[in-house]
Amino acid sequence: MAEFESVANTVGRAIKEQLGKYKDIVVGQANVVRDKPKYPYITYNVTDPNLQIDFDPTADHFNLKIQVKAVTNDQRQYYNLLEYIRRLLFLQQPTADLARQGIGVLSYEELPATPSFVDNFIIFDGGYSFTLNAYHHEDDFTQPKYLNNANIQWRE
Repeated sequence: MAEFESVANTVGRAIKEQLGKYKDIVVGQANVVRDKPKYPYITYNVTDPNLQIDFDPTADHFNLKIQVKAVTNDQRQYYNLLEYIRRLLFLQQPTADLARQGIGVLSYEELPATPSFVDNFIIFDGGYSFTLNAYHHEDDFTQPKYLNNANIQWRE
């Protein structure tokens, strides 16, 4: 059986690739323990892939949310990055690249800016929450063909 890759990893990798493809900027997953990159940078977060919108366990297509944020200490740069993020996923080439991977952007909502004061600097941190339609086929692991491969180790 092939190794399972979650829909969060699949979608996150595709979005990260598109965000970093057309602009020389660091793009990283939010909520990961690591050294903070230099400003500016972009973060993405599949908010909760297990709470998919209109989830049907027998369907290969479903909708999910992903948040993409610009993080910088320069307000002008912040607004330029927001425009880049908002437009990028609706332009022709990124749309085609995502469609080949089974991902389509349905809509977006603004995530309000939350300026914070860190190390005596103003940090602008805001972006968009995108609703995506994703194709992610998962085999039914309850079918007999998968259970035949199970090796149960009983201890006596």
